[in-house]
Amino acid sequence: MSLLFVLNLFGVALPPSRPTYWGNPQYGGWKGLSNFLIDRLINWIGTLKYASLRSGPIRMAYCVQEDPGGYKIDARAIRNLLEGGQDGLPLQPGDILLRGFDHFIDGAFINMAGNSGNDAQFYSHAALYVGELTEADRKLAASELKVATGNAGWAEASEAEKEAVRHDPAYFQTGRQMVIHSMSRGVFVEDILTFTRCDYLCVIRLQGPLQKKSGSLAKFLPGMAALNEFESAINQQLQQGLVVNVADVVSAARHAALSRIGSAYDFQFDDVKTFHRFSCSEFVYFCYKSVHGLIGLQLQRHAIFKVLFARNSITPPDIYKTAKAGKFMRIVWRC
Repeated sequence: MSLLFVLNLFGVALPPSRPTYWGNPQYGGWKGLSNFLIDRLINWIGTLKYASLRSGPIRMAYCVQEDPGGYKIDARAIRNLLEGGQDGLPLQPGDILLRGFDHFIDGAFINMAGNSGNDAQFYSHAALYVGELTEADRKLAASELKVATGNAGWAEASEAEKEAVRHDPAYFQTGRQMVIHSMSRGVFVEDILTFTRCDYLCVIRLQGPLQKKSGSLAKFLPGMAALNEFESAINQQLQQGLVVNVADVVSAARHAALSRIGSAYDFQFDDVKTFHRFSCSEFVYFCYKSVHGLIGLQLQRHAIFKVLFARNSITPPDIYKTAKAGKFMRIVWRC
């Protein structure tokens, strides 16, 4: 185990897309070195799967292996999802996808961080389904990308940096049924067939009419500072008690997702104010920031064993439980 971590630490056992220290402006100074070591450790933990050996001469022993592959979701389930789903409706742009894996250590940490419980505990990753992406979408990709400048600073990426991301197939690609999500390499596009290689999958859909029933909505929530003009207009309509079309909210979410392709991954789950980096669920939260106050998608306090690594953040189980509450979001497919 120690040898594996050391190899990963120095990049020996990781592909080039994973976080590196040398020359990376995110990790300037001694604090940057500390953040780098923490990020690498979290990244490595995400590749580990544990197994219980409950038969033979050794019982209740555990072993750990790195990214072993093999998943419960099969071709029949994926075909059902793509061709009609459990309610007769296929996947739609704007759907939130939650997936999970059996016995991965990072999923266990998410559960230990609290606010999971019951069937929410099966989900450790979140993404946004955007449907078809064409060459016309390439111009929007990475259009609002922020890059680290050193000394904890961030700035808008240069046009050359944005173009490099747009034309890197590891970050942007066209296709009929595409997903945008954030993993260790950052925010990138992936085909739905690749994304669905998992053990558990859930599809969540925004449902209208989007209109406040009574009272008032929160005037300011984390994320509202990042609202663009279109998103601000949606939020104002909601504040005034007007009906907002789901299609408009989905369009805004799709735009937000594409514009941040190439963004760095938030390994420490603490960038919920500036949104320069994203964990998977922070990314979904960011994309739907125009309707946070209405749909009830809120940051929650999370900590391992209630005291360690305390953060105000959002996790896939938080998104699942918001949808299960049935307030403007609903679960339309599960496997």
